Amino acid sequence: MRFSSGFVLSLLMLAYAGTAFADASIRSVVVRGEGERAELAIEGEFSVPTYSVRATNQGRTVVIDVAGAKLPSGGIATKGQASFVKSVVGSTTARGARIEVTLAEALAYRARAESGEIRVSFSRIDANEPAAAAAADASGPLTIEDIHLERRDGRDRVVVKTTRAAEFKIGEPRDGNVNMEIRGARVSPRIDREVQGSSDGLVRRVRVSETNGRVRVSVEGFGAASTTAIREGNRIVWLFAPESSSEPRRSTKTIAREDLFGAGSAGDEEEVSTVDVASFLTDAPLQSRKGEPKFTGRRIDLDFKNADIHDILRLFADVGGLNVVTADNVGGRVTIKMRDVPWDQALDVVLQAKGLGMMRRGNLIRVAQLSTLEKERESAIARLKQREQLAPLETRLVPVSYATAGAVQPRVRELLSSRGSVSVDERTNMLIVRDIVDNLDDVEALVRTLDTQTP
Repeated sequence: MRFSSGFVLSLLMLAYAGTAFADASIRSVVVRGEGERAELAIEGEFSVPTYSVRATNQGRTVVIDVAGAKLPSGGIATKGQASFVKSVVGSTTARGARIEVTLAEALAYRARAESGEIRVSFSRIDANEPAAAAAADASGPLTIEDIHLERRDGRDRVVVKTTRAAEFKIGEPRDGNVNMEIRGARVSPRIDREVQGSSDGLVRRVRVSETNGRVRVSVEGFGAASTTAIREGNRIVWLFAPESSSEPRRSTKTIAREDLFGAGSAGDEEEVSTVDVASFLTDAPLQSRKGEPKFTGRRIDLDFKNADIHDILRLFADVGGLNVVTADNVGGRVTIKMRDVPWDQALDVVLQAKGLGMMRRGNLIRVAQLSTLEKERESAIARLKQREQLAPLETRLVPVSYATAGAVQPRVRELLSSRGSVSVDERTNMLIVRDIVDNLDDVEALVRTLDTQTP
């Protein structure tokens, strides 16, 4: 797997408490090299560490930051050597310790961590491969570019990186083993076909095989663990978490909801059974409910042949006690025969048959072509973005009591707009957040939810 100089490989875990890394320290760095590969091992007194790895200087320098760790008073001790590794320098930062590795040339790298050790392996980049992975043809063959195993917060994650979005299927677990199948794919010759898990992890081993245009990812020895997999763009993240029968599963809480177009309060929302498109004033479409649409209207019989669509809409308005407004480009004729169906379901079918959509507010329904409603929705999105760019910014101090502010910072950054920023004051363990007011309120709610005392 290859990373460009601007790519950051993040393997970050949320800290359990403000003192979780108080005693963490780095003891030594061991360098090993053989043939076309080299490996660097950072050894120290810590459990599974929070760390990040990034490349600079066009891939010739790799920086490993270890959160909350300290260096020996006499400096870092480096053992061993490798032809690819020119120098290893340790330094202290505001967040912990930094190991800076200077390489003889730009190399591909991969990192993994376990209790007391961080391992970074280096290998030569294939010169025949295009310089940028992003330039790969998305219509080309589906290829498994990388597979690695991560351990975060007591859970194992098998991450499968592909050249484009891939469909996958998970088989039934048997005797602590389970398989994932990716059809129409092949395995890059550069990746390891077998990945070993850590001694304290849930997954013992991951194997990759390819037969008849199908790639199988086999996870072995995960034991009593629950498993789930999701697709994130060109990655498949397969999560293995320990099962606990003694503690009830915690329910989720909604602490931030996107309100794209300033819609009214929840009490003003009504369930609409047809396709909702933002078209009336600046309201956003309602999010579809899980399952099939619910139709609760009075049941009616309809039998029309070549009837004008406006007459049909007026009929629905009378039956449902609604006011209907139609756009100028709504027209045509409808032949319909229905028996004992809810009137709102019949309206839904008629609109879909004619390529129409509607927006409902109270007892008023606006009907227009779906293409027209879609253009209005795009205009509303543009107005929202413009309003966000013009809104005044506010700076707010958000205290963190139990966790470390640096551990919460990545979660906070996900809620901010493009104009927003967040920094950490290490001395007071406080977040300094600057953004529009609505986003700042969401940040406070998020921090209150995450910042809880660990028993």
